[in-house]
Amino acid sequence: MVLSLSELPGALGQGAATTYMHEFGHAAHSILSRTTLQHFSGSRGCIDFVEFPSHLFEYFVLDPNALSSLVLPNLSARAVEDYSNFRMAFGHIEAAQQLIYALVDQVFYAYGNVADDLAQFLPVSQDAIMSNHRLIELLSPPGQAQFSHLVHYGGNYYCYLLCKAVAADVWSRGGFADKDPMAGQRLRHFLEAGSVTQTMDKIYELVPSGRSESSSTAAGHVPLDA
Repeated sequence: MVLSLSELPGALGQGAATTYMHEFGHAAHSILSRTTLQHFSGSRGCIDFVEFPSHLFEYFVLDPNALSSLVLPNLSARAVEDYSNFRMAFGHIEAAQQLIYALVDQVFYAYGNVADDLAQFLPVSQDAIMSNHRLIELLSPPGQAQFSHLVHYGGNYYCYLLCKAVAADVWSRGGFADKDPMAGQRLRHFLEAGSVTQTMDKIYELVPSGRSESSSTAAGHVPLDA
């Protein structure tokens, strides 16, 4: 990421800023971890759990309320508004792209040992991907050789959208954008626990009211720009 940044001084673009905070979330999870067992420290856990803090940290630059509270040079109210509008404009496309990535990931790892029959695997996987007409008509699937996360996730790339939806709910109800000091305390305690307890209930300890299903938090109401 560092090598991709411009040498010119100035604020990061939305994509770079979001990626920076995403990786910062992983780093904070590892640095603040205070577990007894090293193999449960920080982000050493299941992918669909350890991707949650990184998506939550993205909101420090995605939420206009949080972004406007940062003391940054040349960050005007207009810049914050433009930043928010850009996010809203392309949120649907990003969500569709993540669905396609998850589909490619699932198809690839559902086949078994690709090395034994690569010639047969390629057309079969392509047919499975192209059969999802609604998504494919919107955006073309990535080439498997160009999908950098294909090697690392092993059929679990769906967790990106899952964690994005959960992070949207936790952020909106956890008091983070309101500068609530207790929200910071809850987040610190969550990160200190590393990946010892990898459950949804543990994640929802970040929300004062806990885990609940209401009209505002149901999966169908999570905004596409989350």
